[in-house]
Amino acid sequence: YSLPQYDTWIIRTMLRFKQLLRKVYQQKEAEEEAERERAELAAKRHEGFEILGKGLWGEAKRYLDENGCQKFHDAVVEAIDLHVKTGGKYKELELPFDYRWYRDEIKVAKAKEQAAINAQIQAVRFNQGLKHFTEKLKASLPSKQNTAKYFNKDIRPSAGDLYECLSPEQQDKLMDIVRKVAEPRLQQLIPEVYRDFVSWKNSHYYQLRPIADYVFEGVPCLAVSFVVEAVVESEIQLIPSQRVFGDLRFNLPVINNEGCGAVLQEPKFLGYFYQHFGSKALPAIRWQIIPLTIVTAIIQRKMVVKDAQIVEMSDAETTYELKKFEDLVTIPAVFRDWLRKIGGFEGMAEDGAISNQVLQLISEVTP
Repeated sequence: YSLPQYDTWIIRTMLRFKQLLRKVYQQKEAEEEAERERAELAAKRHEGFEILGKGLWGEAKRYLDENGCQKFHDAVVEAIDLHVKTGGKYKELELPFDYRWYRDEIKVAKAKEQAAINAQIQAVRFNQGLKHFTEKLKASLPSKQNTAKYFNKDIRPSAGDLYECLSPEQQDKLMDIVRKVAEPRLQQLIPEVYRDFVSWKNSHYYQLRPIADYVFEGVPCLAVSFVVEAVVESEIQLIPSQRVFGDLRFNLPVINNEGCGAVLQEPKFLGYFYQHFGSKALPAIRWQIIPLTIVTAIIQRKMVVKDAQIVEMSDAETTYELKKFEDLVTIPAVFRDWLRKIGGFEGMAEDGAISNQVLQLISEVTP
């Protein structure tokens, strides 16, 4: 039995169609598989880029030169290929050398840039704090004052001149003492953080008041000391200096100069700060021992002193040599004037320079 020719054609056509469908289906499957592979590859490359290149890709243009940028871009591609090939399972040293080199270069440059930004922010904040502090300080400081108003008003006239009685060594020692007691208040006035930018220049003013006790040193004598008052006048200035933030050194302060910020070039006066120190803060200064016969002759305005002779005389001082007294006695003119102006031993007692008991003893031992 044989099929009609027409039926045979139909069967052949259906077989060819079936083969065609199978081929189309297989091609579609192949295309879908290829698409899946491309998608997987793209996903892996994207994953590699996220891990190895994201952020750094754009930063390379910012921190590297043109040659370095191109080398890094090429190295990123190689690194992504490695990531895809190994499924992300690779060691750091397996990454391309150029990738590791330029990646670290970018990180270092970026860290330096951020550190510089942070330092600039710190400098601006510090400058603002310094500006606020100096404005407040300037408002609290007086203009130049007459230092006489700080001294004890009960001190006898011309007592301030008695500073000239001190030897240069005694003057230096007194200055050191006053400087030490004045320094803590100045440090309280200027916080440590701003002391490189706020300076002070001290001027010292003294007022000395003599006090004396009776002593016998071969002859009746007075042991004279000086009770000290001091006023310290500190001229406060804002000065240019430098401060380090991070690895950067900044010239500060920056001040507003005609609407523009400019670094201060010369010291800027802020005001004066005054401190007064009395006998509670400053020790008395032992001066010298003076025979009573010399003191009496000076008070009585006599040139001749019993049992003594003048060995040297000038407008500034007179030096005596006295029998039974070991040392020469030098009396400055300012102390001589004080003895005469105070009104003798009675005036010294009234003023507290000697006690009433010493006054009584003097009257008994002097003719």
